[in-house]
Amino acid sequence: MNCNKFPLEQVNSTKYLGTTIDANLTWKEQIASVEKKVAQGCHALFKLQPISDIKILRKVYFSLIHPHLQYALLT
Repeated sequence: MNCNKFPLEQVNSTKYLGTTIDANLTWKEQIASVEKKVAQGCHALFKLQPISDIKILRKVYFSLIHPHLQYALLT
């Protein structure tokens, strides 16, 4: 396939503005990526919980987890 005489390569998925789009327009890869990032943030919260107060844990949540859940959502 060509576009203005330039060949186009077909790929299974691509990342555009931080959101993964696949050939079937499903969210599976995007969800897996967000799930991994959120799991890492949850692990940090779990490790910090015994030695931190709620204010610090809240700051960690809003810096490590919340942005990944909110990005690319339509509100």
